[in-house]
Amino acid sequence: MLLGSSVLGQKSVDDLRPKHAAELQNYLATHDGEGFLQEYAIDDKTLVEMRDYFGKSFKPYYLTGDFNRDRIQDFALLLTRSGKPVFATTEDAESRKDDQNLMLVVFNGSAKGSFTVAHREKIEAPLSCFIRMTDGKRPKLYFGVYESDADTFILASAGSGYIVEYDKSP
Repeated sequence: MLLGSSVLGQKSVDDLRPKHAAELQNYLATHDGEGFLQEYAIDDKTLVEMRDYFGKSFKPYYLTGDFNRDRIQDFALLLTRSGKPVFATTEDAESRKDDQNLMLVVFNGSAKGSFTVAHREKIEAPLSCFIRMTDGKRPKLYFGVYESDADTFILASAGSGYIVEYDKSP
């Protein structure tokens, strides 16, 4: 089963769609301290469980879709971000010791086939996090942590960007 997940996985930028990979390379060239997040950062058991739940082709850190409902494909990625998470209290630091500095980046597609960074969101979360679309007639992009309601938020399209909506029921 692990072989199946690695074949479908996102191990490198080259595993993204070619236009997405090129856009990500351009983005990373101008954003020091951010990097590609390989899905095998998640422990094997959790990744297998996530794929059992979300589907065999699930990629936790990479999502394509029409996020802003303009009928043009967009994409989003969770990336690494340099530094260590900063917590308000010592108690937070202890309970969230597995959190990592991450960056959620949403690229809106254009009719010309190019992409624009429409949203960047700094996140501190464990590597068992993911991005998905909500269910329903008007799905929205959301961020979650596997088997947890903590830190879940929705990105709602707003003009040429997105706004964060905190909602415990994606």
